[in-house]
Amino acid sequence: MKSFIKSLSSNQELFLVLGIAFGYSIYLSNYSLYYHLFIRSESTWIYKISTKGVLSLSLRCFTSLLIGWFVLKNRDYKLGDFNLRFSWSQLGYGFLLYYIMVIFIHIIFSTSKLIAPSFLNFANNQVTHKETESMLSIFLLLLLGPISEEIFLNGYLFKRLERLKPKFVILISLAIRISYHTYLGWACLLFVLPFGIVLTLYYSRYKKLWPVILAHIINNFFAHFYYYTHQ
Repeated sequence: MKSFIKSLSSNQELFLVLGIAFGYSIYLSNYSLYYHLFIRSESTWIYKISTKGVLSLSLRCFTSLLIGWFVLKNRDYKLGDFNLRFSWSQLGYGFLLYYIMVIFIHIIFSTSKLIAPSFLNFANNQVTHKETESMLSIFLLLLLGPISEEIFLNGYLFKRLERLKPKFVILISLAIRISYHTYLGWACLLFVLPFGIVLTLYYSRYKKLWPVILAHIINNFFAHFYYYTHQ
């Protein structure tokens, strides 16, 4: 296995690692979108989040981290390549990034309300969340999801594609991020896109991963809190 991994070309490594990290999630997300839109012909639907589903997702995140690291370690990557050096000041940057995301999303919402209010109302209500998961499962997902996603989408992707211009890596990262959030319907463009833009631009400029991970964790915490209190 190790000799096979070492023999991979750079492009083969890229597809293998991204496939491990996001392949199954991309499939599930797009199948969910296809199922509701074309098989059941629904314009709106309920997205149910259960303890079993969240634990399954947490396990996939943990497994992808382990397998992905096994591959990358045998490709001579080191933890330092992913800019995971931590300092307490990065907590503040994480909160700052989160508030920048909130402001950015608010601007997009306000602009959409002026330009296309009917679309905004439809996109915002296309998918209704129904959450029944346990607090333990939420805690696991709040940690494992952001860590796994940002290590691969920012830490790994910018390292592997460092010869490309940053704007192209940013576009690739955003495309992948959106591809496994399509189950949200049009809302993925209203929430996930600006969310990804802020995180990826920050990492592209400063190459510090912990503020990105922390901002992601904070965002997910408030998102789950909102769904719990508005269902």
